Amino acid sequence: MLSPGEGIGPFSLGMSRAAVQALGAMSRAETSHSVRVDAFEVWFDEDAPAGVATSIRVMLADAAAEVRVGTAVLPTAATYEQVIAAVGPCGARVLRRGGTTTPCQGGAVKVVQAAPNGAVGLEVSR
Repeated sequence: MLSPGEGIGPFSLGMSRAAVQALGAMSRAETSHSVRVDAFEVWFDEDAPAGVATSIRVMLADAAAEVRVGTAVLPTAATYEQVIAAVGPCGARVLRRGGTTTPCQGGAVKVVQAAPNGAVGLEVSR
C-alpha cells in the first residue's frame, strides 16, 4: 500500500536506517545513502543523526504482488501510462538522464520510468 507523503509498504518517511535494517533477511543491498529491500529502495538523509528515510521507491516489476494506491490496484506489469492514469492527477513529465519522472497528486507521489529498460515504479519523498 502506498500512502502519498507517508510511505510505501512497510517503510515510512522519517524511518531510521536502523528500523529499515531491522527487517533483517529482506535486506539485499546497501550503500551509504540507501538500502534496497526486495522491490523497495529507501534513501536516507545522512545529515540527520539516525539517517532518516527521505525517499522510498518501489519498482512494480520487482514487487511480490500488485501495489495499492488509494482505491487503485496496480498490477506488477502495469505500463507507465496505466500508472499515471490510475494515480493522477499528474503534472508534466520530466525527462532525466536516468529516465522519466512524472509528479502526481501535487508532488506527493512520483511515477518513474527507468532508462533504458523502461521499468516502472512509484516513489514518495519529503
